[in-house]
Amino acid sequence: MTRLLKTFDWLLQRINKGVLALLLCTLVVVVVGYAFHPRVLMLLPLLLLLFVVGIAGPWLTVLGLRSELRFDKERVHEQEEVSATLRYCQKLLVPPWGVVTEVGLGDPRWLPASLPYRAEELRLSLMPPHRGAYPIASPCFRSGFPFGLCYARKSISVDQKLIVWPRTFPVAAPPDWLSTDAATGHIETRRAGTDGETCGVRAYRRGDPMRWIHWTQTARHGRMMVREFQATGTPKTLIVLDCDPQSHVGDGADSSFEWSIRIAASLANGWLAAGAEVELRAGALHIPATGGQRQSSAILDGLATVALSPDSMHRVAIGHDIPVVFISTDIGWAKIDRQQARSWLGFALVNTAFGGDRTLMAALSDHVVSLHGPASIPANLLGQGRGLADVA
Repeated sequence: MTRLLKTFDWLLQRINKGVLALLLCTLVVVVVGYAFHPRVLMLLPLLLLLFVVGIAGPWLTVLGLRSELRFDKERVHEQEEVSATLRYCQKLLVPPWGVVTEVGLGDPRWLPASLPYRAEELRLSLMPPHRGAYPIASPCFRSGFPFGLCYARKSISVDQKLIVWPRTFPVAAPPDWLSTDAATGHIETRRAGTDGETCGVRAYRRGDPMRWIHWTQTARHGRMMVREFQATGTPKTLIVLDCDPQSHVGDGADSSFEWSIRIAASLANGWLAAGAEVELRAGALHIPATGGQRQSSAILDGLATVALSPDSMHRVAIGHDIPVVFISTDIGWAKIDRQQARSWLGFALVNTAFGGDRTLMAALSDHVVSLHGPASIPANLLGQGRGLADVA
């Protein structure tokens, strides 16, 4: 008996309520017709007609629809509005009544009624809630016309997918850049070189030009001393994004992983706009260092679809000759090699602020910028809070 009740409950959950109602009506008509009066059986053709129309109607409504969805832009950021055009035409004589468009970006829209064989356009205003390549699921027409006994679907062809980039925020210069001329790519650093302003003095070496001699310091030390200058050139930075699922907490758009991606995107986008060359490592994704707008687009495209991947921690050589910026949670920072951690800069999202239950930041607080929740991230990236320059 229990098994029979479970089977009946399973059927109730999966059978359309309208179909169930018609089946019960048919059963009642058959029982009453045979038990009391045969004239009641005259209702059976009507019930059969309702079945045929209710099941065939939705399929005929969407079967002849031909459509194409075209986005006005190829790339947008999260929560940025984008328009799209849906072109459609009904190739059968059945008008497209009661048809709903499901694009997967916002609420479904009713398709305006149109005449058969007439091309129509429907303008859609969409707002992608999350990074990725849209539509994530195949968009379709859906119809249950006229009785909702069943629902038929017809796919909508998409001209080109919409790439949704992570949100980005303004960022400050890295700690090793003193000034930037983005128009020429001329950037002064704290390293010694042969250009820029005088940053110190050192002992004379064979081959140093005589114009570099600092005569005052030479007289004071009793030996030849020359000026040291700031190095200039195009700086390079390596951004490492931790994609290990064991390092991250939370779900959805406010998880620590999604905010780590937004931080990496902001740093890469901002520093490339300032004239730097940026390299990115994120799980299986590796984009070699170069500069320019094309590199920014490549990094944002990669971060739009990057996913969590086990054992994705990249082993970057200790003593790397370019700054390494590591982005993870305090859990991820605690897992990396201590010698590497001492030479890296970066951001650590305190996991308790993103849904975690423990923190491991005590041993690394001097090397990273701690981020206590999403609200603190824009200010720290811009340098208004405790930024990279403060921990360098």
